[in-house]
Amino acid sequence: TANESSEDDAGSSNSDLSLVGPPIHVQLGDTLSVMLKNSLPTSGLSIHWHGFEMTNALEFDGVVGVTQCPISPHTQFRYEFEVDENPGSYWYHTHSVSVHHMMRIT
Repeated sequence: TANESSEDDAGSSNSDLSLVGPPIHVQLGDTLSVMLKNSLPTSGLSIHWHGFEMTNALEFDGVVGVTQCPISPHTQFRYEFEVDENPGSYWYHTHSVSVHHMMRIT
């Protein structure tokens, strides 16, 4: 969940804007299912999965403006695809049109 004020699994509060998600552990053949709830007030966003080839699931790749439209504020979207990658470490992060514009300006 992207939220300006969130609570982690242990119940502690975090008032900083945090877009870092928890670790996800899967095995070959598992179905990865992640619900992204966009609680940001004005920015659309998505999740981009690094290292995944997204065979038969390109619509879940999460690159705003390339493979996916941004998830509008105050809505949610379920990413769901089969893990067919070699064992290893992979990572994910959010994409947001607003964040990319700010990075270009500064």
